Amino acid sequence: MGKYIVHLGADGEAGPSRLGGKGASLAAMAAAGVPVPPGFAVTTDAFDAVLAQGGLRAWVDEAVGGIDLADPAAADRVSASVRRAVEAQPVPAGVDEELRAAYRELTKRTRSGFPVAVRSSATAEDLPEAGFAGQHDSYLWVTGSDAVLDAVRRCWAGLFTTRAIVYRARHRIPAEGLSMAVAVQRMVRSRVAGVALTLDPGNGDRSKIVVDASWGIGELVASGEVTPDNFVVDKVVLAPVRTTLSDKREELVPDPAGGALVRRPVKGARRTRPSLTPDEVVAVARLAKAAEHHYGVPQEVEWAIGTGPSGPAGVVLLQSRPETVWSRRPPTAPSAAPGAGPEAEADADRVPDRDTGPAAGPDSVMRTLLEQPPLTGPVSPGTGDAADGSGPEAGRPAIRRRPGGRAEPPARTRTRFPSPYELTAPPGAEGWQRLYPYYLVFRPELRDADEHKFWFCDTQHWPRVLKPFEVSVVEFAMRCLGQYNSRYFVVPTAAGIEYRVHNGYVYMSPLAVADDEIPARATEFRRRAGHYYAHWEALLKQWKRKVLATIDEIEELDFTALPEQVPFADVESGHGRDAGLALFGAYDRLIRLCQRSWQYHMEFLNLGYSAFLDFYEYCRRRFPGIPDQGIATMVQGVDMELFRPDDELKSLARLALGLGVAGALRGPGDPGQLLAAVAAEPGGERWLTAWQTARRPWFNFTPGNGLYGSDQYWLDHPSIPLGHVADYIGRLEHGEDIDRRVPELLAERDRVTDEYRALLPPEAARRFTAKLALARRVYPYVENHNFYIEHWTMGVFWRKVRELSGVLRDAGFWDGPDDLLYLGREEVRQVLFDYANGWAVGAPAVGRAYWPPEIARRRAVVDALAAARPEPALNAPPRAITEPFTVMLWGITPDRIADWLGPRDGGGLTGMAASPGVAEGVARVITGAERLGSVRADEILVAPVAAPGWGPVFGKIRGVVTDTGGIMSHAAVVCREYSLPAVTGTGTASTRIRNGQRIRLDGSRGTVTILG
Repeated sequence: MGKYIVHLGADGEAGPSRLGGKGASLAAMAAAGVPVPPGFAVTTDAFDAVLAQGGLRAWVDEAVGGIDLADPAAADRVSASVRRAVEAQPVPAGVDEELRAAYRELTKRTRSGFPVAVRSSATAEDLPEAGFAGQHDSYLWVTGSDAVLDAVRRCWAGLFTTRAIVYRARHRIPAEGLSMAVAVQRMVRSRVAGVALTLDPGNGDRSKIVVDASWGIGELVASGEVTPDNFVVDKVVLAPVRTTLSDKREELVPDPAGGALVRRPVKGARRTRPSLTPDEVVAVARLAKAAEHHYGVPQEVEWAIGTGPSGPAGVVLLQSRPETVWSRRPPTAPSAAPGAGPEAEADADRVPDRDTGPAAGPDSVMRTLLEQPPLTGPVSPGTGDAADGSGPEAGRPAIRRRPGGRAEPPARTRTRFPSPYELTAPPGAEGWQRLYPYYLVFRPELRDADEHKFWFCDTQHWPRVLKPFEVSVVEFAMRCLGQYNSRYFVVPTAAGIEYRVHNGYVYMSPLAVADDEIPARATEFRRRAGHYYAHWEALLKQWKRKVLATIDEIEELDFTALPEQVPFADVESGHGRDAGLALFGAYDRLIRLCQRSWQYHMEFLNLGYSAFLDFYEYCRRRFPGIPDQGIATMVQGVDMELFRPDDELKSLARLALGLGVAGALRGPGDPGQLLAAVAAEPGGERWLTAWQTARRPWFNFTPGNGLYGSDQYWLDHPSIPLGHVADYIGRLEHGEDIDRRVPELLAERDRVTDEYRALLPPEAARRFTAKLALARRVYPYVENHNFYIEHWTMGVFWRKVRELSGVLRDAGFWDGPDDLLYLGREEVRQVLFDYANGWAVGAPAVGRAYWPPEIARRRAVVDALAAARPEPALNAPPRAITEPFTVMLWGITPDRIADWLGPRDGGGLTGMAASPGVAEGVARVITGAERLGSVRADEILVAPVAAPGWGPVFGKIRGVVTDTGGIMSHAAVVCREYSLPAVTGTGTASTRIRNGQRIRLDGSRGTVTILG
């Protein structure tokens, strides 16, 4: 560091009094490790030394002080005279020597001097109250020490331009102590450059970073001479909110022949192509955020991304100054427009931003529910506004994009889905309707009503064709869900969900509540839901006792063959009852207990989702366009029992290594042989004790979802957990960390929470904290119920169903162990009577002749249905998707509907940004849990849907892509908790991606790219 020169970064920091605002900022950024182009600053000492010669300072002060700002022409004359005098003043020898030496040092690696940028840096610029943007001079692509010295002279003189003098006068900046430094930096050969603001300039929203970018040197962007691309990014999680591409017709580029910058037309498709890749947008946003963090106030950052001999270079900061418009105002809730996009504008109109009433609890939840519109469906034909092509928007359904969605609607070949009454059965499946109860299929007499509803296929919960007995679970689940909404908690705006089975798959259509019924329902909901929220922990403990008692009752049920004779003890006691009655009673009780378990399943579920929804909607109001992933991150890192089965396997793997029995577990043989080999080892008994302890209850777990009778449970198929244990042993031996990254999840959760909360005024921050606290308190149930009901209870239930099926198989009714699943629930009661009747009268049961061929026929129908993929939806699509549960749980968005109507061209898919991170690798496409064994380490799993029971596999793969599922679906939640990048709800990934293809998924943006 000399008296007149400070090297950026190498000489530490120096204040604005020596380096001016811009120079001090660059020195501070360089010292803090922020990438800035190398360079130096000519200090204010040099400027002061120039003006000190020959009394020039006194003359300048007098001339400038006498300017009449009301006479622009006179002001211009005085300004020109002063600038000529400054430029003509000799440069002191010491200044000249230090400047030339600094330039030689900066360009010593080049032969003829590297081009530099020479920028003014006044002591009064880049202030919080006055940024001086564009008021002083900058000179680009300057080469050679003489040219650099000349540019420095002109920067000194630029302190006295008319525009700078007027600007200082308007902002009441005194002339005393005014001085000018100059920043000299190596030019960046910019491929793309621009400006980033760490708030939304349209509404002051401090949760956003807005990036403008265009091709070439950034001067045209800064001066407003080109319309740049505009990228809006969430500041906290650095996820995209909105992208607006422009026609970038011109760029400023170096002319090697002339040694200067020239304007050049941008040609062809490059004019409208994005100037930044998604990764580059994040890099620019991160750079701007670092500048804001350093200074503690919103910043306006000029940046560039260069090109070098080896290809693209990283983003560098050219300058950073305080934003001076919104930063001077107190933080308030941003308006939705223009920074938040059309979705947030609609939300702002629909949901006023207010902070009144209870911060959290039943009243707050109820208000949020009241503000949610229903899933909007098509209106009756003839009104002129139908989504089926009968209105003025024919062929263009008005479907809303989620933040971060595509800028353009897709090209597609159809504008509506088929009616269920138009679809024919797949070959070989004719008459499939007879497999299911009359009330579960679309009936011709209801065609008019059914065709005016939008039905979506719920492949998230029922991804495979349902056998007749399995539809009982659909009925129990959906009836109980509706009962809690309509009759128990009396949710103000939502009734149940209508459901049908079509071609073997479940279709759903949510039901709204009539407007005139809402007020009375709201009063009841406040009272009923309020009781649950107020006593959540106590009621949840009671819930667990009820569920465990139900499991015990199911376990106690006994299905054994009818005896050859009634025991004599019954005769002695005068029992006097048919042994078949006990069988009837056990079956009926099994069905009642299954219904009861689903009653418990739904008891807390929607209250848990509603509390999260209350927090979710508050965040959306306060931070328009906030990514769903940002909200979900704030409730992650919870220690849930759903992960306990996988944790038990990890513990068993560690114990096996510690006891020296790992080799026995990886040997050949079936489970019995493996366990026998372990028992023969010195530490084997201790390991087997731990194995037996873990089995109950944690092996009541399935890689399926528990909703199908064919799902395999660890307890019944020990080869599954033993295989995972062996896999974990191998990974531990290779030094891998097999644990979930809970500390990192919690650290990220707290960082994201703190950053969003810091953006809010005190009262809003208090409400934010209260709503988040309630959401976190109820959130574990949203996942834990899955273990207790779908895994544990349903595992015991299906075990009893197979037990009964085995009894009837042995009685000659069918051949397969699971053939009972091809009967409807009521048909099983008939078979039981037939069985007991034949036993009682001593004649063969009729079903022994009837059922084997009938089951064979039904099996063929089910197989035929399974050979065809279901239509993703039925009838005309909705004109809007605004109902949040539909998006959060099922992932049904306008983009998904567009993909269903006709996949887009190209090698990419979009879905829900379910779990952050980027992964690239080979795709492993599977259609169900039975194919999990084919998944190899470091592959990317692609499936119609993923289940929580796939956790042991998640630890060895790179990412997950699914056709269905929203941000709060089980798959999305589990992937976040396993720190596994995931994109859910793509619609068509499992059919468009082929096994072995290389793909890249971005779980932060919801994109999947097929690489080849």
